[in-house]
Amino acid sequence: LVPNGGYNYSSVIEIYAAANATGENVLLYWWEPDSLIERYRGTEYEFVPIHLPPPTTECVDNRVSEEGRCSANFTEQVGNSMGSCDTGQTPNVLPMTLEECETDEHGSCSPAYSA
Repeated sequence: LVPNGGYNYSSVIEIYAAANATGENVLLYWWEPDSLIERYRGTEYEFVPIHLPPPTTECVDNRVSEEGRCSANFTEQVGNSMGSCDTGQTPNVLPMTLEECETDEHGSCSPAYSA
């Protein structure tokens, strides 16, 4: 994929610090746990989570592709509003990953018990 001028971790931390120093708003995707969130917790610059709707099959099917996220075209990067949902567990992932197996005397089908 061709880079689209995104920022690395250090640069995003600098952007957040600069936005706070100038009193500007900034919207970014972040994760927990991370020390940056703790650094600002309890201050007026504390991270505020944005809660998106839970993922549905329709939403997941309408998410922007990896190529689209790296596109130079802003409309392609943003994508369709029907693909705007949380990144939590996608529907039907768990049932597709479970396999039936014979359990041993410990009630487990883990290969570790047969070692």
